[in-house]
Amino acid sequence: MDYIAVSFVQTGEDVKLVRRTLDDAGGQNTKIICKIENEEGLVNIDEIIRETDGVMVARGDLGMEIPSEKVALAQKMIIT
Repeated sequence: MDYIAVSFVQTGEDVKLVRRTLDDAGGQNTKIICKIENEEGLVNIDEIIRETDGVMVARGDLGMEIPSEKVALAQKMIIT
């Protein structure tokens, strides 16, 4: 397996848990892509980015968690 997408990541600790689980199962080379789907993930985006190999913005789910007019701003904040 080359990549795994992890839903509803809220903290860097979430990513570390997935990494430990993958490592224990022989997936040391598997890359982790975190889906940012809620406000908690946005608040902790810096620590999530430090621990992950990539992020994906789940615009639909995020739009249910924060005001829809702020989704584009949140996405821009994540990618810059």
